[in-house]
Amino acid sequence: MKTFGDLLHIKRYENHLTLSQIAKQMGIAQTTVKAWEMDAERPDGRQMEQLAKLLSFDSGVALPKPHKS
Repeated sequence: MKTFGDLLHIKRYENHLTLSQIAKQMGIAQTTVKAWEMDAERPDGRQMEQLAKLLSFDSGVALPKPHKS
């Protein structure tokens, strides 16, 4: 089963965007976006809406739960 981070990476790749480009467009650190892709953190509601617009996905879709370490 794909994690949120896996899906984020796939959508970023499909949209030809780098971690840096997403971070810059969202006004956040590149390390934050990387943490999302690594399933170390999750975006909040506002950030999820921004990601949905940037990466062309429905922010209302249920996403996989993060891994528990």
